[in-house]
Amino acid sequence: MTNKEKYLLMFLAGILVIAIYWFALYTPLQDKTAVLKNEVQDIDNELSLISIEYANKETYIEETKQAKKYVESVNTRYPAGLNQEGVIYTMLSLEEAVDSLTIQSYTIGNVEEVLQNDQFISAEVTDEEVYERVIKVPVNLSVQTSYNDYKKILGYIGKYPTHLSFDNMNINNDLTNSLVQSSFAIHFYALESSKRPFQPMDYFGSFEPKEDSIFKPLDMLSMNYNAGTSDGEVREPDDLIIGLTSINSALETVGIYYAADEENTRINADNPNNEPIEIHISQSEGTYYYRYKTSSSAYPTDYASGQPFDPGTMIDLKVISSRRYDANDLSGANAVLINESDLPMNVRIEYEDANRPRFSVVEQRGNVVFK
Repeated sequence: MTNKEKYLLMFLAGILVIAIYWFALYTPLQDKTAVLKNEVQDIDNELSLISIEYANKETYIEETKQAKKYVESVNTRYPAGLNQEGVIYTMLSLEEAVDSLTIQSYTIGNVEEVLQNDQFISAEVTDEEVYERVIKVPVNLSVQTSYNDYKKILGYIGKYPTHLSFDNMNINNDLTNSLVQSSFAIHFYALESSKRPFQPMDYFGSFEPKEDSIFKPLDMLSMNYNAGTSDGEVREPDDLIIGLTSINSALETVGIYYAADEENTRINADNPNNEPIEIHISQSEGTYYYRYKTSSSAYPTDYASGQPFDPGTMIDLKVISSRRYDANDLSGANAVLINESDLPMNVRIEYEDANRPRFSVVEQRGNVVFK
């Protein structure tokens, strides 16, 4: 090989080395460098935005606090739900706050939907129920008050802790007595949401039927308010019911009926003292009969035969008593319990006055068990 050929070969080898370096090393490094430069530029841009955001940090914190206060005010002004106890409490509070006000009557209307958040409801489907809406309940009132106190009513509604509104106002003057007769509607509002579970307030404390309360006298509650079995309770339904209350109540002091047919089997007695009563169960040729009486009435009218019924595996007699109002409350019942059947008579006494019971058994015959 001549020197010329050697030089040519060395030249080509050098070109080959340069080409390998260019394509195998330098070009990829240039590409990576360009990528890194772009990333650095993006980071610089992001840093600039963060610097601007940081410079406005106090503004954003203040806006966040204001938004939180607004949400809290909405949650305060719009409770998570409405119930009748809350409406009753508001009516009582209103009457107490305005001296001359007498609420002659009010009617609680049905729930009305004011606004529904469709976007919230159509959000991504999850396993949980998703909802949000504003509801209102109208309450129509008829009131009597003085003119000056009428303005207090409007002020009370405007300053009430939760949002209220009123409309359909009608006012008549009673010039003779210097009073105002008026009817209008107060609207109660609530924001219901799957994110805000409703926890009703305990406005009146625990309520037991027949106890002295805002509902005294309890003239709207039938004696069978708790007849039968309650949720989750496993036992036979009640057969016979005895209801005992005070002479001060609008109801008679004693009511007795067959639980499955109160309307046609009920007898009553109104006695300021203990009323004598008799509960009589008999059996003939596999058929069971019930009968009961007070001092003035009996069921059935043909008391000697009794009324046939199917008691199941036992005779269930429930006594619904009540606490006494005061020392002068003496009403109650002296009971004679007669069981002439092959089934036990189970007697359950509920809501009894622990210190001065209304229900007294003066005589019992047969298998009688007190639960």
